[in-house]
Amino acid sequence: MTLKNRVVMMPMGSDFAGHDGELSDEHIKYYELRARGGTGLIMVENVCVKYPEGSNGTTRLRLDKDCYIPRLFTLTEACHRQGALVGIQINHTGASAMSSRIGMQSVSASRFPSKAGGEIPRGLSKEEIASIAKDYGTAAKRAVNAGFDVVEIHAGHSYLISQFLSPTTNDRTDEFGGSAENRARFCRMVIDEVRKAVGPRVPISLRLSVDELPNLTIKTGVDATVAEIKKYTPDLVVNATGSVPLLPPIEGLHDNLGKKDASVYSIKDIIADVKNYPKDMTGKKVVVGGGGAVGLDVVEFFAQRGAETTIIEMMPVIGNGLDASSTSSMKECMEKHHVRQMTNTALQKVNAHSFLVKYDGKEEELPFDYGFVCLGMRANAPIWNDIQEAFYENNYLRFYFYDMI
Repeated sequence: MTLKNRVVMMPMGSDFAGHDGELSDEHIKYYELRARGGTGLIMVENVCVKYPEGSNGTTRLRLDKDCYIPRLFTLTEACHRQGALVGIQINHTGASAMSSRIGMQSVSASRFPSKAGGEIPRGLSKEEIASIAKDYGTAAKRAVNAGFDVVEIHAGHSYLISQFLSPTTNDRTDEFGGSAENRARFCRMVIDEVRKAVGPRVPISLRLSVDELPNLTIKTGVDATVAEIKKYTPDLVVNATGSVPLLPPIEGLHDNLGKKDASVYSIKDIIADVKNYPKDMTGKKVVVGGGGAVGLDVVEFFAQRGAETTIIEMMPVIGNGLDASSTSSMKECMEKHHVRQMTNTALQKVNAHSFLVKYDGKEEELPFDYGFVCLGMRANAPIWNDIQEAFYENNYLRFYFYDMI
């Protein structure tokens, strides 16, 4: 197998599958766009090898029957036409499944939940283990018949194979438990079944969780104050407290942003109120200031709801610096919904219900029902200065710090 480049899209859940596990048109378009953007290899999100036992019970792709092959073949052909190779990840959820979704008790290596507070699974019999290993092989054969170039076995992230590999979820006393070799026996069986099913020339990859991080402590509901940080006598402090909207000193911006008698909002406002926007916004005017990633997300949200949408950008190109797949998708969206695109346009003034912009040496007032200021983000580090001051001793920095958005 030869890739056209070294860009590989890893398998990520999209929730686009139907409740019957069928591939949707939206799903195919999602992957085809990434292939069109130049990706060398696309790994499709994990598919269920045994249903319902091995499924998450909701929007999970399935490959436990031949009836799923035709739609998956449509997907691989769509990506191949764009020059991309395509792989697929096969998986059994194991104890990570929920009985309320799959209609049965989940299964695993032993009677340990895959995470704290999870449901107690039942341990699999030796006969069931052998049968599931064959299910992986059969699913892999279907994947090859559907045109996939690579098959990936998911053996990580607390799913079934991982539950056998880990001593924290496997206390079996037979040949599938105890030593590392025994705990890896089921994984070895799956690999052998997949290889037997796909033949010697189809690449097989294996995804593993190589570290369970037993020394990692996560605290929730705790404010990261200087006093709290000092309790742990750290050698390194990473400040990762997110970002907030960048709000430059544009006339009227701070006077009107988020005010009750105005219609001017930031991305934080839309996120806080996202459920309250009507699905049909036909006849409403939306103006978005800023043509970066955030502004384009806002445009997509309202344009698809029928709003008369305008986007303004000071640079000559909208979406400057974004990946090819995102810009291609947004260009298609804006053309489809007739979004007015104003480049080389500067935001001069923010009024309660309009923006004053300037382009080609002339000014224009853009009235709106909703106006969004999306001019970028800046780091939000409310206690950074306190942290630095607390860890300085004798005019030198005692600890190293890293600030990230």
